[in-house]
Amino acid sequence: MDNMKLKNLCTVFGCVIISILFALYVVWPPIYFTYVETYKISFLIPYIPQDGSAYILVNYVTMPVSWVIFCASPSLFLNSGLSVRKRSLFIAITICSCILFVATTTFTVLLYVLVYNRIETQLIESIRQTMNDNIVFTAWNETQSAMQCCGVNGPADWTSAGYLVPPCGGFRLPCLTAIFISYFIIWGMSVLGQVAAVFVAAKGTFEFQFVEYASDKFRRMKSSMHYS
Repeated sequence: MDNMKLKNLCTVFGCVIISILFALYVVWPPIYFTYVETYKISFLIPYIPQDGSAYILVNYVTMPVSWVIFCASPSLFLNSGLSVRKRSLFIAITICSCILFVATTTFTVLLYVLVYNRIETQLIESIRQTMNDNIVFTAWNETQSAMQCCGVNGPADWTSAGYLVPPCGGFRLPCLTAIFISYFIIWGMSVLGQVAAVFVAAKGTFEFQFVEYASDKFRRMKSSMHYS
């Protein structure tokens, strides 16, 4: 009996260690990437419309969360057997991932369709403010250096604001394009994590249903053979 308890304890401990290592291996890169991209865009957040910055930040937070949820799915397979509680967890993971997918996709559509032009307008206005506001100029300088971009739509934004030489450090990529490239990469990684979580959780739910159906079928066959 003691050996059996020790074996079960070791199995649980091993599952926990493997789950943690798997989570660190899978989740750490998305978290680090999100941190880097958030840092790059953070300087211009005050000069973006509030709804636009909210959509962007929600997407950036959702991406690592999606991968954390995904990591919870395979860890359930480490425990042998299926249970009602495990099926409930699989269903919960599927629902959470679907909600995150709908939310991030909706925010992405709203950001691009409704807020894009206002973001462009306010960022261009902030470049004009750099002539008299050193804080705004520093924010743009840090953003251009971090994202390797220039102006909102290119160096012409700086010359239009009164600069003879655009302070871009030789970069040519429009910063608005760089911001949305970063956003769509984050969104794509978020969707990938959500789809992976739904796939794994749905697989677990299907296996539970199949085993439950097969067990019930076997019991009925055994019962019919007993009465016959």
